[in-house]
Amino acid sequence: YIGAQNWLLKISAKTFNLEESVQYGPIQDSPSCRYSFSLKEECLNNNNNKQSLSNNFNKVLIVYEKEKMLLSCWSAKQGLCDLRDLNNISRVIYESPLAVVANDPFNSTIGFIAPSSNSQDLFYVANTYTSLGPYR
Repeated sequence: YIGAQNWLLKISAKTFNLEESVQYGPIQDSPSCRYSFSLKEECLNNNNNKQSLSNNFNKVLIVYEKEKMLLSCWSAKQGLCDLRDLNNISRVIYESPLAVVANDPFNSTIGFIAPSSNSQDLFYVANTYTSLGPYR
């Protein structure tokens, strides 16, 4: 699996041939817009709220083998994540309602999945502070 600018790719481990691809961008986006779980967006009433065609940068990509899912997080839409089927990366299983990764191409993000104190798997994430937009 490869997360790149605007693309998510699934490559064969044996032949290195491209098996599947999902395009994540460029998309209409703005740091002045907040995205909610209901897929409605709120944009502030100021001169900077105009959406424009923006590249989308992969910030975290984790193979969650235990659940047969792929966790991918992207810079667009304030830094949202989704869970995808490992065998069909076009199939979204879950979309995060919360922005969790850096929402720009430059600031770092790191994440991993590990058991919590009660043995439930959790996604741990840390990222560099970003002040891109009023929601960060």
